[in-house]
Amino acid sequence: MKKVIAATLILMLAPICIGRLPAARADTVVVLQNGLDGYTGCTDSYMDRWNSTVNYGSAVSVRLEYSSGQETASGLVRFDLTKLPAGASISAATLSLNTTSHDNATDPAMTIRAYKLNRAWNVSQVTWNVAATGLPWSAGGANNAPDDRAGAAAATAITVGTSGWVDWDITALVQQWYADPGRNYGVLLRPEGTGGPIGKASYSFVSSDATGVTVAPLRPKLTITYSVAPPATATATSTASATPSVTPGGPTATFTLTSTPSRTPTPTRTPTFTITPTPGPAMGTLVLQNGLNGYTGCRDTELAQVSPNTNFGNAETMQTRNEFGQSVRHFIIKFDLSPLDSLPAGATITSARLGVYATNRSNALWIDTNSYRLLRPWGELQATWNVAKTGEAWGAGGALQFGVDRAPAATSFTRLEAINAWLEHDWTSFIPTWRADPTLNQGAVITVTAFGAVSYWFASSENITQEIRPRLVIDYLYWPPTSTPTATPTSTGTFTPTPTPTATGTFTPTPTPTATATATATATVTSSWTPTATATHTPAPTASATPTPTATVTATVTPSWTPTATATHTPTSTASATTTPAWTPTATGSHTPTASATPAARAWLPLMLRLR
Repeated sequence: MKKVIAATLILMLAPICIGRLPAARADTVVVLQNGLDGYTGCTDSYMDRWNSTVNYGSAVSVRLEYSSGQETASGLVRFDLTKLPAGASISAATLSLNTTSHDNATDPAMTIRAYKLNRAWNVSQVTWNVAATGLPWSAGGANNAPDDRAGAAAATAITVGTSGWVDWDITALVQQWYADPGRNYGVLLRPEGTGGPIGKASYSFVSSDATGVTVAPLRPKLTITYSVAPPATATATSTASATPSVTPGGPTATFTLTSTPSRTPTPTRTPTFTITPTPGPAMGTLVLQNGLNGYTGCRDTELAQVSPNTNFGNAETMQTRNEFGQSVRHFIIKFDLSPLDSLPAGATITSARLGVYATNRSNALWIDTNSYRLLRPWGELQATWNVAKTGEAWGAGGALQFGVDRAPAATSFTRLEAINAWLEHDWTSFIPTWRADPTLNQGAVITVTAFGAVSYWFASSENITQEIRPRLVIDYLYWPPTSTPTATPTSTGTFTPTPTPTATGTFTPTPTPTATATATATATVTSSWTPTATATHTPAPTASATPTPTATVTATVTPSWTPTATATHTPTSTASATTTPAWTPTATGSHTPTASATPAARAWLPLMLRLR
């Protein structure tokens, strides 16, 4: 019995914590596609260089084409992301277009790069020339970086000449758009080469406006994988109260309630770490242009065969001219790259594009332009068609000798067929060489070819209008500083002793041979005994004691038992009394009551059963 009661007390006094482990994040995959689950948020179109004022926003296909060393048709696609829930953590996003046709007379492979668009466009108004009515692109076909689009491609895909899905991983872009919906302008899909012998490729893809039961599932789609953190779950903690028990035997126990300290949680301020996720690489852009942010490092001048000894270093424009396949007027240009030293540590240059602004032309013919890296020093105010600088002749007039004046192969090739527009050349491959050894940075010579006689004029670094002076736009990736976790004080429970009444049993001898004690709010002692007299006197019991509790008992189990005692006495010849813890005689005789107790186990039976 004692073991059962002791085990019961241990179990009742032990704290019991009830809680739930946090739920794990579960990935969800959603497909955004017009007509699927009521979604209508995809818009798309394409821009045709040869039909520069035509809008294709309602066409059933998106056409992409590469020809003559440049893109001649580019696509625009945008998805609305409001279908995603708040608090989503995006882990993957794939843009997919389905091919409908391929021109078999062209190369089967075509490289298509996806660029983040940096400005809004209207699907029913966009053309090669304008993003919306009255709002021209900074360069035709959204080709100005960073005004129209990012300088670095976000993703690249290569077609293979067969029908099916073509995918671009644009996870980073979708994460940016979800974080800042106001900057979601979609992507530009720009053909940038074939790698085949023909040098031309043409593909058509199903658009978001295509109709038909079999065609609708082939519309552009954006497949996004994301997760949402589960809501916090409260954890309840309960503490059992102690229940007193009485072990039979020995003197009668009378419970006296005393105040015993117990522990009560008191909120205190405890630091909790708030972790800020480490951001991925960010993109930055540096624009080098005379007069912009104090920059003065651009040098340029025209070289003219018709005026072989004339220097044009102070002219506001530079003329280029092709006469039946020969470049007879062109220009040289160089940028000081020392501002690159101010880029964030570890920055990686992803794109560098020269831009020169065409202000006029002699007729409507187009020209093809080429960038060749210069190999020797020259002076802006000294260079002419004949000399690089005073006393130092070019290897060939106009800096045209391979291996002496310029590199043998052109690094960039671009066609121009309009004015009041930027002509751009890709100088990305130049920058690492020039940055590693600044003495090799002699700039480049820009030559022209055409099928007829035509002149174009470009704004020089001395042009009175600062905004149209030559510029070098450099895009780079860098890693922002890592955030350090900060401690945020929050409340948590600690234990502070406070007085709480608790039942504590203490032994007190009573003047009656028997007593009944309970641990309830009112305990009653009942005296009953029957003496068997062999002497001439009867012991008289004194008043019975009824203990009164001084506080409310917190015990939930009430043990009770009633002992029955049979007292016998034997007279002696002396007048001495033998005192027992239970009662005191008043006669000359003496007697010793013998108590036997039979506890009632009504309250303990259920507990014993549970422990077994």
